[in-house]
Amino acid sequence: SRPKHRACAGVVLRGGARLELVDCTISTASSAVQICDAECSLLARGTTFRNVRTAVFAERGGRITVTGCAFETQLGSDVALRLSADTRGAVRGNTASGPRALWGRLLPPAGVEVDTAAGGEVDQLPL
Repeated sequence: SRPKHRACAGVVLRGGARLELVDCTISTASSAVQICDAECSLLARGTTFRNVRTAVFAERGGRITVTGCAFETQLGSDVALRLSADTRGAVRGNTASGPRALWGRLLPPAGVEVDTAAGGEVDQLPL
């Protein structure tokens, strides 16, 4: 994908790994966070995802809590959240800019609570 200076993945979660991103920036990655199994979990709060093809890619479920984050996509093929149908958690109070915003052509999975209104909060889901 273009821009061509994107790394493969920023962080890959496997084997029940847990990741907390608080008030940081991840940029220039194909996938900023890749969740590879259902036992993994991500808590992202106040994080900026910039110039990424996919900010959070959950290919086999997992648990996510994404609150107060900013997603800055650039291309029509970029999407902030690409979550498999068995992903659980909450996505609240985030902002998104770019052609496809948060979800692209897909709807959020049924197990993910969604409130994209500015100021929406979730302190932390059990991980």
